[in-house]
Amino acid sequence: MSTAKYLIPLTGAIAVALFFRLQIANGFSLLFGDSYDGFIEVSILEHWNNVLHGFSSWHRTLSLYPEENGLSFNDGYFLFGLIYSVFRLFHVDPFLGGELANIAVRAIGFFAFYAACRRILDMRLEWALAGAAVFTLCNGSYVSMDHAQFLTVCFVPLNAILLFRTGRALMENDRPALLKFGASFMLFYAACLMTGYDMAWFTFFFSIAYVLVWLALAGNARRKQVLVSLRRQAVPVIALLVLAALVNLPFLTLYWPMAMASGMRTYVEATKFSPIPLDITNVGEGNYLWSGLNLAAYAYFEGRYPEEKGTMANGIPPLTLFLFLAATVAMWCRKGPVDDKLLVKRVLSTTVLLTWALTIKYDDDFTLYDPIYNWLPGAKGVTVLVHYQLLLTIPVVALGMDFLSSLKWKWAPALLALLSFAEQFNNYHILQLRRPEELARLARAPQAPAECRTFYIARTEKEPWAPVDALYRHSVDAMLLAEWRRLPTINGIDSYVPPGYDLFRPEEPAYADKVAAYARAHGVHGLCGLDMRDHRWLPPLAEE
Repeated sequence: MSTAKYLIPLTGAIAVALFFRLQIANGFSLLFGDSYDGFIEVSILEHWNNVLHGFSSWHRTLSLYPEENGLSFNDGYFLFGLIYSVFRLFHVDPFLGGELANIAVRAIGFFAFYAACRRILDMRLEWALAGAAVFTLCNGSYVSMDHAQFLTVCFVPLNAILLFRTGRALMENDRPALLKFGASFMLFYAACLMTGYDMAWFTFFFSIAYVLVWLALAGNARRKQVLVSLRRQAVPVIALLVLAALVNLPFLTLYWPMAMASGMRTYVEATKFSPIPLDITNVGEGNYLWSGLNLAAYAYFEGRYPEEKGTMANGIPPLTLFLFLAATVAMWCRKGPVDDKLLVKRVLSTTVLLTWALTIKYDDDFTLYDPIYNWLPGAKGVTVLVHYQLLLTIPVVALGMDFLSSLKWKWAPALLALLSFAEQFNNYHILQLRRPEELARLARAPQAPAECRTFYIARTEKEPWAPVDALYRHSVDAMLLAEWRRLPTINGIDSYVPPGYDLFRPEEPAYADKVAAYARAHGVHGLCGLDMRDHRWLPPLAEE
């Protein structure tokens, strides 16, 4: 125990440091993300800092003013925002605060994965640590860091622990434990929904499938035990369902109107980023061990590598996948009675294979996802289906390490675990946010005059070099400056924008007229323009 006291945090620190190795090496001058989506994320984190300081309402951002529910246009980043606000108390700048929050979340993922392996699979300490290290360095998570909300996969093992303890308490008719762990899960899952929708929904999807597979494999005796336990614990179960409804009211009141207005995702949009069979092991162009084989496979079967290089590179590295498949075969070949531990492993592996098969696009016109999209609540809100493979990494790695722990060979299990760790390394160029340059550029914007109560970006530093720049540059600058300076802006850009919003392309002659018309239509007063090129404020627009 004394050794574990130091070994666990030391292993976690090394694994997290390796994931953020480039930032540490460059002194946090070059960070995950870019100056588009990275700015949007930091602006939302700064929003929560303003909420905690009593400056803003939780649902109303200072961008896209005067929209009442501006937070509904994107993921909420709630848990990230709470962590970020702690770092901001120590006066770190927003960009560094955002990266430190990412580090903290990755560390939570390491310890949660380790705890899940120990408490759910009853793995030995060294193998639980090995699995946590592989999960922390995960190739798919690394190449997805241009959208940090997918780090919410780090919260999934904690949700799994709470659900597992809730289920065990139900089966054992332990009412205090049922209420404690059930309520903890309801509260934490609601927080996850307000943080990143896709991963929270993936958790729901996997959990529903797990329960159905468990019922199919558990046998009559265990199924009857569940029914008896539900009857005996009907009151606390109903109380937990009521709690679930109450704690999710903020999420529903915020996002339900937006979902109804937007229609969410069409089936074509929802399956646009469905993985094809090759994507199961797509580790990207920069994976140190497998990039050559990966590119050769796409060249042979598809003729070219996917256009969305980073988005689709969420596959499981080949050795890690092989260990999972070997574990699945071994557990199903095992003879004799099926105890609770073996049942959990069989259900986990079956759920992985079943849900994975449902999300794959087998050709341009054929996928098994249609019933999920049409019938499972919330499926129409999922943005990028291939990121489900990030969640599957958790049971895949855990079962693979559990399999290695059962082998009696002398050195082979340790060597295979080391290779599984090594195959997660990737040199994909995901660091694009230049912190010193962006801080200096934003600092050149002067403080707003007293008569300016809202603002818009009148001109950017340079003419846009690409269509996306014309949409994003002034929008994201305004979003971050608004939250940082605590001055509302009518500009902004998110996954969605308000109906009729068209304040893009400041270089176009019609832009100024659009701004004036928007201000009149929405009753915006004291609206000043900020010229980012000349670093000066324009006087407030004349009001009729």
